[in-house]
Amino acid sequence: MSYLISSIFRPSEIIALIHYKYFQLTNIIQIDPKNKNKKRCYEFLRQTSCSYATLIQKIHEDLRDETCIFYLILLGLDTIEDDMTIPIEKKEPLLRNFHDIIFKKGWTFTGNGPDEKDRQLLLEFDIVIDEFLFRDIITDTTKEIGNGMADYANDA
Repeated sequence: MSYLISSIFRPSEIIALIHYKYFQLTNIIQIDPKNKNKKRCYEFLRQTSCSYATLIQKIHEDLRDETCIFYLILLGLDTIEDDMTIPIEKKEPLLRNFHDIIFKKGWTFTGNGPDEKDRQLLLEFDIVIDEFLFRDIITDTTKEIGNGMADYANDA
């Protein structure tokens, strides 16, 4: 709330806030309805984070889809890490090998607890894998983050 009060003294920020609040939806990208997988990926993006969805949709088209997929892959990894219903014996290999899992066509994960917020993403993760394009950077970063998460989960 304090950031809103401080914005009173900066009219350009008020204009930007109003524009963001009321006009952000006009920039939603159009996806070919025939590409059901890409459409579903952007639906997942919008369901999980409105702010990231808005930002990613404003990225230049050359990187937009790859950024969306990268975000969903890391969200899938994070969903496994955050789920306390998954035993560490099962969780650790998933976290350490997620960078390989993202190459397995048809892979989905049904082991999340029923109340896990982003469970549906992993139930349909095969769609994300099908749209997976920028493999090298996504794979390397996913491996590094997954190993770090596994180390942390083991120490907890």
